[in-house]
Amino acid sequence: MHLTGRPRFLARVFAVVALILGAKVITHLLAFEPISLNALFSGIIAANVFLMGFLLSGVLADYKESERLPGELSACLENMAQEVRGIGITKPRRTSLPALPRSPRWPARSTTGSTRRPTRTRCSAASTT
Repeated sequence: MHLTGRPRFLARVFAVVALILGAKVITHLLAFEPISLNALFSGIIAANVFLMGFLLSGVLADYKESERLPGELSACLENMAQEVRGIGITKPRRTSLPALPRSPRWPARSTTGSTRRPTRTRCSAASTT
């Protein structure tokens, strides 16, 4: 049977848990337990689990934010390029051409000769902290 995705991950987790449980049973049967269970040990384990939960919750929020960031950055850069191109269209005496790369995607002047001003939109990435 070929497992993929979540069932495969679940099978791996069960296998690791079974190995750890088997090792614990064997060490218990052989009376080889280097760390004895007491209140201090269980308190340290609980504190570590609690702190790991805080750390992982912050990482998850950063991960979700990082997925959204490239799209917002590219939208802001395109908006800035449109603003510079709009300056070149509305004020032809100003030299805004060096601000844009020399590529066919961003021509220096409009091919239609339109003098319509580009719409101004606020970049959402600049307002987030």
